[in-house]
Order: sequence, then structure tokens, then C-alpha cells
Amino acid sequence: MAAHIGKSPRTVKRMTPSLIGRGLLERENGKRNGKWIVKDINLNL
Repeated sequence: MAAHIGKSPRTVKRMTPSLIGRGLLERENGKRNGKWIVKDINLNL
């Protein structure tokens, strides 16, 4: 994910709890075999 958005892995790790709390990111199927789900973002542009 870090390489895809052009940020350091540490920055992504720091931002993850905030994104989960805001409902923008969700973990599916646990820590070991799970995957991250990016929620639909409606920016109303």
C-alpha cells in the first residue's frame, strides 16, 4: 500500500487506525489471512 500511494510504510502504519476509525478502511477475515477493504468514498465534487 505504501509504495502505491507514495508514502513510507511507517506513515501508512501511523494513519491506519485513523482511517479505520473514520470508516474508510476495514480489515476482513483476520490478521493473518485477511485483506484490507477500502470503503467507497463519496466526495460530492
